[in-house]
Amino acid sequence: MKKKIIISVSLGIVALLAIATLILALVPVNKNTVIAKPNSIYITNQNTKEFGGHCAYDNIQDVTQNGSAMLNDFYKAFNESFEQKALVAMFTNQSNSGIKANYVDVAGSSEKISKNYDTTEKFTVIFQYNENQTIYVEEKDLSFEYNYLFFEVTNADERQEVTFGVMKDNYSLDGSYTSLSYKYYFTAQANLKPVYQYINTISIFSQK
Repeated sequence: MKKKIIISVSLGIVALLAIATLILALVPVNKNTVIAKPNSIYITNQNTKEFGGHCAYDNIQDVTQNGSAMLNDFYKAFNESFEQKALVAMFTNQSNSGIKANYVDVAGSSEKISKNYDTTEKFTVIFQYNENQTIYVEEKDLSFEYNYLFFEVTNADERQEVTFGVMKDNYSLDGSYTSLSYKYYFTAQANLKPVYQYINTISIFSQK
């Protein structure tokens, strides 16, 4: 009788472990809960150099039915870039990687993200917001309101640290500027391959 109880308990534990493993294999973690859906999107690289950095603006914005659909599809691909299955994240020690806010803590200095005007192999994506967004750097107790968030997209099919710069003014969107400057920024582990693939469905960027 005692032996049967032990076997039953053991089988129960094995079943619970199997269920837990299945759940961890299916449940996504590290979701994007910080970077909101923009109202419009700019995309720049060598193909847009003659457009003053505003290429795709007329297509990816939420004021037309088609533009709104494109924006939703783009943002869906963007969010997929952050997600991992819980089991994978646990084994790679990335269960709590999340999106972190940062600040360039050097007086009179800022960092830059290229617009990639010299290549068709990479893209720079710029999210534009009609209403101010806020980034808060907890460890420095600093906050900043921004209307633009920008990052580079490559063909790399792997999770890596991505920098998302933010800015308030739009002067550097002008085509005469080859980069975008920032002092406040987010970092996160992401695989931007879904974003890269989506951009390549846009006619001006599609690689034959």
